[in-house]
Amino acid sequence: MIAHQAVSRSARLVGVGLALAALLCLATNALAWVDPSLTSALGLQAAAQARPAYDPGTVTVKFRDSVGRARIDEVAASLGGKVTYVSEFTRGLRVISIPAGRDVGQMVNSYRRRADVQYAEPTYLDYPAMTPNDPMYSQQWNFPLIHVPRAWNKVGGGSSSIVVCVLDTGVAFEDYSGFLVAPDLDGATFVSPKDAVDGDTHPNDEVGHGTHVTGTIAQRTNNALGVAGVAFNVSIMPVRSLGPDGGSHPQMSDGVHWATDHGAKIINYSAGGSDSRTKHNAVIYAYDNGVLFIAAYGNDGAENPPTGYPGQYPECLGVGAVDRNKALAYYSNWGDGVDVVAPGGDTSGGEANGIIQNTFEASPTDFGYFGWMGTSMATPHVSGLAALIWSQNNFHTRQGVFDRLTSTCEDLGDPGYDTTFGWGLIQAGHAVPPPRPPTLSWVGNPGYLTDGVNPNAGPVGTTFVFRVKYQDSFGVPPNFARLQVNRDGALFGSVALTPLPGGDLTTGMIYRGKLVINQTGSYQYRFRFEHGTGWATGPPAAWTAGPTITP
Repeated sequence: MIAHQAVSRSARLVGVGLALAALLCLATNALAWVDPSLTSALGLQAAAQARPAYDPGTVTVKFRDSVGRARIDEVAASLGGKVTYVSEFTRGLRVISIPAGRDVGQMVNSYRRRADVQYAEPTYLDYPAMTPNDPMYSQQWNFPLIHVPRAWNKVGGGSSSIVVCVLDTGVAFEDYSGFLVAPDLDGATFVSPKDAVDGDTHPNDEVGHGTHVTGTIAQRTNNALGVAGVAFNVSIMPVRSLGPDGGSHPQMSDGVHWATDHGAKIINYSAGGSDSRTKHNAVIYAYDNGVLFIAAYGNDGAENPPTGYPGQYPECLGVGAVDRNKALAYYSNWGDGVDVVAPGGDTSGGEANGIIQNTFEASPTDFGYFGWMGTSMATPHVSGLAALIWSQNNFHTRQGVFDRLTSTCEDLGDPGYDTTFGWGLIQAGHAVPPPRPPTLSWVGNPGYLTDGVNPNAGPVGTTFVFRVKYQDSFGVPPNFARLQVNRDGALFGSVALTPLPGGDLTTGMIYRGKLVINQTGSYQYRFRFEHGTGWATGPPAAWTAGPTITP
C-alpha cells in the first residue's frame, strides 16, 4: 500500500479510478529523477553473481603450537595435500591443498580428528564490498539502512530458481499491445505471467504500482542504469489481481492459486482491505503449500484496522514501514499481527526520502524514477530479502526463511517482539549467512550398530543397522540421505536413511539405515547426504571397510 499524501500531483490520479486510489492510496509524492533515455545508451553490464564463500581446493588448518614445520609438512603429505600458504604471524596456521577425489568437508574432518590439530575449517574468502554502478544507487538510502550490500557480498543477487510472485496491479514486463517494459526491468527474468482480472497471460500494469514494487525486489542492478533491486537475479512472476478500480477477493484468490500452483516460493502482496473467507482461504492455500506470503500491513496509521488484511492473518508475514531514521512511519499501521518493519519512506520530509524505483505515473509508456512511500514500498524489501535467504540454500523452507528473517532483525522497540515494530527492522547482512559445508560423524564405534551381531563373524542373512550423525551448523535438513553398500567392489544395495527422534540438525541428527546382507563377500559402506551446497562429506562419506561375511 502506498500512503496517501495530498500533493499537487494527486490530480494525476483522477483518471486512475477512485476505488483503486482508496485501496492503494496512490496519491503520493512522486519524484521523476532522471529521463531513462539519457542513460539507456550506456549499455548493459553483466550483473554481479554469487561468489563462493570458500576455496574448494584448499583447507585452513591450525596446528598446535608444539608441532614443528617439518611435522606439519609430513601430516599434509600423508593426507595427500601440500602446504600452499604459511602464516607469517600465527604459529601453525597453514593453507593446505586438497588431493584429487576428495573435497573440503572430507579434508576438514580428516584434519579435525588429529590430536596435533587445534582446528580445521574451509578456506573462507572475503571480497571487496559490492557497490553497484547504477548511477542513482547513492540515492537509495533504504538499502544501506538494512545492509543489503553485505548480503550481496555473500549471495550476489540471488538465484533465478527462486520465484517471487508480485500479486498487484501488474508489471511493466513486456512490449505488448501499447505497453512497454520498464527500462530498468529490461533483462529481468519473468515467468508464468497471469492476469486474473482480464483472464489472460498479459498482466501489464495500468497504474505503475506493481512495477514500482517489482523494482525494489528485482530492478536490474549493475547495469549502469537507474537504481538497484534487492534480489536482482531472482525470477519474478507477474500476476495481476488489481485493475484501475481495484480488485475483488475472488480475483485475488485466483492470483494466489495461480502463483502457488506455478512454483512461486514467495508472494508479495503490497495491498489489502477487509477480511473475508475467500481471502483468508487463499492465504491458507499458499501457506499449506509451503509459500511464504508477505503482505503490507496498511497505511491507516492505526492499530489493527479492519482494512489490514491479509497482513493481519497468522499465515501471513505482515510488514510495517519505517522512515530513514528508523522511526515508525506516520502512516504505518501497527498491532499484534505485524511481524517486521522495513524502509517505506516518508516524502512529507522531502521527495528524496521516498523509495525510488523505475515506474510511471500517467502513461505505461512514459517511465521515470519516482520516490513513493508506504507499506507497499516496505513489503518488497522483505520479499527481496526472503528471496536472497532462500537462494543461499541454508534455509530452503517457508518456515526456515521466516524464522531466519525475523530472528535477525534489529530490535527497535521493547526487547523482543512488540506490536509497534514486530521483531524489528529487517537486516539483510545478518539474515543471509555465508554458506558452510555440513559435516558427518560416526555414532558408536566402529560407526555402525548391528543389533547385537558381531559384524566380523556374522552369517549370511545378518541384518545390519547402520547409524550416522549428520550435523549442519544452520539446522538445514539434507534433501537426500542414503546408505550405500558395496560387495567386493560392486554396488550391493542402497537404502534410504531415516532420521531418529531426539536429535536436531544443529547438534547432530541420528540417521538409521538397515540392510540384510545375504551373500558372502567383503563389504564396504558409505553414507551420502545431499545438501543445497553440495554433498555432506567426512567419515563415512568415503567407502569404509565393513564386515566380511562367510558361509
